[in-house]
Amino acid sequence: IEASQKAGASDRATLLLKPLSYAAARQWDKAIDPTLESQLNAGTTPNRDRLVLFLQAANQARLLEMKGRHAEAEAIFKIICQPGPASVLFGPYYGAFLEGRGRKDEARKLYTDILSVSEDRLVRQRLDGLDAKDYRKPKSPDVRLILADSLFLSGTLYASEQQSEMALATLRLAQYAAPET
Repeated sequence: IEASQKAGASDRATLLLKPLSYAAARQWDKAIDPTLESQLNAGTTPNRDRLVLFLQAANQARLLEMKGRHAEAEAIFKIICQPGPASVLFGPYYGAFLEGRGRKDEARKLYTDILSVSEDRLVRQRLDGLDAKDYRKPKSPDVRLILADSLFLSGTLYASEQQSEMALATLRLAQYAAPET
């Protein structure tokens, strides 16, 4: 990844995977970008680049959650989970975060808001499961799961750009990263 960046590459895979490679190596000072929240608040990036920035932010929020830095994670989640299409992509991560903190009522509202925009089967399952007798909090994020999610979303972006070979390769990598999902 570093060699790719030294060669001038700034593709989405490098942007998304570099912090995760640092997190996997437990180099947290390099995995967390202290400028990311200000980049999100600036709102000056083009739409496609903004989506990649939101993907980076979702990853960072989940890494911060892993480190127990919940206030920082939540600040990022609140930015990327505003009502609208982005909440469909990133809202389930925030919902899981809220559930993990015992904030089921807030998670319920978020899931309901997401379902008013898009009928997502997994969000429906989370919502329905909140009141189940055998309720279980969602699994905490780990680097492999974040990696798989990043590769999956990146692969769908490649597909939307009609870059079929990159889409298939990236989706296959996502499957290898977390075969149980």
